[in-house]
Amino acid sequence: MFNRLIIVFMLLIGASMLLPFVNVIAKSFSSNAMVMTGQVGFIPQEFNLHAYREVFRNPMFMNSLKVTIIVTLAGTLFSLITVTTTGYALSRKRLLARRTVMLYFLVTMFFNAGIIPNFLNIRNLGLYNTIWALILPGMMSVYYMILVKSFFEQLPSELEESASIDGSNDLQTLAFVYLPISKPILATIGLFAAVHFWNIFTPGVMYIQSQSLFPLQLIVQMMIFTQSSVDAQTMAELDLQGTLGTETLKMAVIVVSTLPIVVVYPFLQKHFVKGITLGAVKA
Repeated sequence: MFNRLIIVFMLLIGASMLLPFVNVIAKSFSSNAMVMTGQVGFIPQEFNLHAYREVFRNPMFMNSLKVTIIVTLAGTLFSLITVTTTGYALSRKRLLARRTVMLYFLVTMFFNAGIIPNFLNIRNLGLYNTIWALILPGMMSVYYMILVKSFFEQLPSELEESASIDGSNDLQTLAFVYLPISKPILATIGLFAAVHFWNIFTPGVMYIQSQSLFPLQLIVQMMIFTQSSVDAQTMAELDLQGTLGTETLKMAVIVVSTLPIVVVYPFLQKHFVKGITLGAVKA
């Protein structure tokens, strides 16, 4: 009986999270008049694709989508490289001053320089108003690194010993011995990183001035929320006062900006639970 109650409770929680998104999808396929009169629940009313046509015909939205895809792919790749190499090095007990180096990384989890020093750092490095300002600051996560480090520490030490006997160096051991059996943790970290870079917003506000480099979430914010903070030229390009100001288009923008990550997750789900569990045992 207790297990049944738990299942019912979790189903209710799941429904409370899923149904609002179903409502958004239904509104995006409905007419604006039906949405404005509150007649759309979980089934589209007066089904049409007008909102999606307007979204994909908007050059500024499509450009921001391209920028976000580039940032997500590059950022996820660089994040996987940095956390796996660092985690592997720190998982080796023979590393000199291993505890000191680990402490150096842990300090950054509790203390941050702040907004102004980060901005000055980005500007002095020549990254301001470049796509690299959206990628480089977030490609190293100490939390992800700790998960990878803990995962590597649980693997048998005999793997490294046998590889070294065969003449393999550290880089070859990592690439050809450890990474092939690390799919669960890599899938988990990859999913975390992809969600982070896909939803990137604050760096776009702080470090990007050119509209051609605006990330997707910044454009979504402009199209859905306040119009008062958007200049006249941007409003004209986004057509916020015309058809793109309708409620159906706002719902379509939300669906388009959310769907890629929702689609990717099921393919990584089988690795996700195993990876986060194995990597967190000793974290």
